[in-house]
Amino acid sequence: MATAPFTNILPDPSNHINITGQAGTGTGFNSGPGFASFKLNSQFKTSYNTTNSGRTITSSSGGHKWSLAIEYNPLTRDEFEPVYNFLGSKQGRLEHFFVQMPETNLRSVPFRNFIGASNDTFYVYTSPVTAQLLELHREYKIKDSSSQWQTVGAATGSTSVGDTFIATGQSAVGTHLAAPTYEKAGQDNLTIANELTGYSLTTHQTPRPGDLFTISDPSDSSHTKLYKINKVETSTDNANAIQNQYDKSEPASTTVTGTDTVSPCIRIHFTPELQKNVYAGAVIKFSNPMIRVRMTQDVQEYSLNTENLYSFSLQLEEAQK
Repeated sequence: MATAPFTNILPDPSNHINITGQAGTGTGFNSGPGFASFKLNSQFKTSYNTTNSGRTITSSSGGHKWSLAIEYNPLTRDEFEPVYNFLGSKQGRLEHFFVQMPETNLRSVPFRNFIGASNDTFYVYTSPVTAQLLELHREYKIKDSSSQWQTVGAATGSTSVGDTFIATGQSAVGTHLAAPTYEKAGQDNLTIANELTGYSLTTHQTPRPGDLFTISDPSDSSHTKLYKINKVETSTDNANAIQNQYDKSEPASTTVTGTDTVSPCIRIHFTPELQKNVYAGAVIKFSNPMIRVRMTQDVQEYSLNTENLYSFSLQLEEAQK
């Protein structure tokens, strides 16, 4: 008989655990204690120099890392043991685990309700371009069938809708469209859209600056980075740069095909920049974002007072795959 896997999420009031280390709810499952305080640190690596004339010279010298500091109120033993024993199984810094961010509520109530009812149905959408605007050495998926694609990299017989090719050149003519298969690491924005035809900017609104999200990419399961939105654009804000809707028959998701989809597009800007390439159809996870972490040291301690209450805190850092 197969057994359920052990949970890899830090126990908290939303993530329960039983004595066998499995996640669930109901009889035999204990909720972890809530946080007394939660501190999130965003760390960039930047080289900074000032010349004798007063000019400043800056450059990025490395990646980005989130750090977490969690404080607990004094805990009874029943509250303390689920957390401490979960952490003990991680053997200090040896193994990673996940922490559900306390900032789970999306700031816009209509958008929060929509996400709650529809689950996460926003996908990365890559805007189609004509052959004049192809980026060399980038992979594209054909949106309009045409033999013209053979002149810019497509193989003979591979010029139908859905076929992919690596751009080897550009063409000065043609109105047919092809879309990049991915957005490149290093950029700080994505265009996203919802495949549900009932989604409305007016009714359901958009995510807001300060909202957190992760990316679930079927083409790259190692993308575990946590991102924080700092700007949001729609076609109302920037009509020249953002399409009102999907303009071709293939929706954003790689698993869905069919007729034209009329969901509006949204452009989200975020911190930090993309840590990996993100493929068209990747899911933007707005609901209950989690961060992949490990402890910052191998020694973990607690104290017990005369009232048999435990004092305990955590120092964690992001641990990407």
